[in-house]
Amino acid sequence: MRLLLLETHTLVWIFSQSENLSQPDRAALANLENELYFSIGGYWELGIKVSIGKVSIGKLTLADDWYDAIPRHMHRNGIDWLPILPGHVHT
Repeated sequence: MRLLLLETHTLVWIFSQSENLSQPDRAALANLENELYFSIGGYWELGIKVSIGKVSIGKLTLADDWYDAIPRHMHRNGIDWLPILPGHVHT
């Protein structure tokens, strides 16, 4: 089992079924032994982009309900939230 932390573009590519995901990436994401996580920091990143008017990531335009759609898609795809905890800011 591996823990996979998905970066924001990867999460968007999963949801949009993008061809940007390589075959090895697709295999890792489909492997039920792997645990998939998306950081709440990435969700925050999307919120910042939307608030400054950047509603596109690459060729994908975020829908108006992105803030509800992302958690829904995560649930459907077996992706869990990785919170930011105080200990994460210590070096």
